Amino acid sequence: MENWQVILIIVCSVILVIYFVYLFLSFFFMSAFQKKINIQNKTLSLLVFQKAKVLYSLGQYLEKYIANNEKISSFLKENKYLEYKDYNVKDIRNSSLELDDVYKEFKTILINNKIDAYKEVSMDFNLFEDLDKRFFITSQIYNSNVVGFNYWRNLKLTKFVKKMFRIKEKETII
Repeated sequence: MENWQVILIIVCSVILVIYFVYLFLSFFFMSAFQKKINIQNKTLSLLVFQKAKVLYSLGQYLEKYIANNEKISSFLKENKYLEYKDYNVKDIRNSSLELDDVYKEFKTILINNKIDAYKEVSMDFNLFEDLDKRFFITSQIYNSNVVGFNYWRNLKLTKFVKKMFRIKEKETII
């Protein structure tokens, strides 16, 4: 073998090793972000469940005031959030919007009526608002991790490998 052939083989080998390290790092960081995304997804699902429980509790306190409210009555009859389950991103987004709409209806009822059990009701309203703040913070962390995951997924030199493995981009919540 001539010198130029040896040098060419060494250069190609170094480039190949660098590429595989680059690919490995890409998959490593994607895996790290995926773990974080899964944890936040479970947390957001739990927050949806807890927010719904608070609304059902408010429904018990305000039974006589919500009889004419169609949105709250239909929400309470559905009972669809009474059991915890892991939701996907679209379900979390939709359920959060639905719960916020029902909460606004409850808030309107609280403002428009003199409530006998105001102290208990106001504690539930405060709890809901606290859960909503936690939901917002967790969803922002979730979205940041999704951006990180998608960054590593879409690296120029490794994107085709990830497409071969059918690794899809993640969606943000809001």
